Amino acid sequence: YDPSQSNEPLGADTAHLRPRRAFIVQDDPGLATLVRRVLERGGYDVEISNSGVEACKRLRALKVLGLLVVNQELAGIEGTRVVELARIRFPNVGVVATCARAADNEWAAMNLDDAPCLVLYKPFALEEIVGALARIGTEPRSRAA
Repeated sequence: YDPSQSNEPLGADTAHLRPRRAFIVQDDPGLATLVRRVLERGGYDVEISNSGVEACKRLRALKVLGLLVVNQELAGIEGTRVVELARIRFPNVGVVATCARAADNEWAAMNLDDAPCLVLYKPFALEEIVGALARIGTEPRSRAA
């Protein structure tokens, strides 16, 4: 994903429906902390899980979810499965996925419904994370209005 290629927000029509609650599923603690900081500056309440199995358990307990930031390769379960489970409970959830390989065709299927999904391929810069979050409609409400 190259945020400079498009400024058009994905999911802007449903962004106002998504709560300001984010769930980060990332086995890299440094990346999880970085994304948390970006989201908290954007007005999100953020929860982090470092494994897919733990994430699935915690998804069942969440009452609301507006954004899921998930890594593809997780211990115990793949990120696409975490997204599928999240969208059963939260059909409008926006998704930013991170992948180490550019050949993950599974993510293309995640865009078949109305909830947006963007993929960032590692390694990526902070600007790419910020750009992806803005494009998916997660800017702070004061700026998005």
